[in-house]
Amino acid sequence: VAAADQTAALLEQGEALLQEGRVVEAQDLLMRVRAGATGTDRDRAVELLAAADRRLRNMGEAESSLQKAELALVQGDLRKADMHANAV
Repeated sequence: VAAADQTAALLEQGEALLQEGRVVEAQDLLMRVRAGATGTDRDRAVELLAAADRRLRNMGEAESSLQKAELALVQGDLRKADMHANAV
């Protein structure tokens, strides 16, 4: 039950990130959730990932690169952050 509660909380977090416009971060979180989720939680993760994918396709390249750079920075990948930031 604890794992299911944690998965539900992560799904809520992913949905909140999408609502805040933090699409790249939401996509990263939801892909990790989907990998370990089952049943309705997995279905919800797939549904939210589809929404994130649609938002990414409609997002400008500059915004997408900035969000990818920000996520890489938070994750400690400075090389990747620099690469995405320089793409802007």
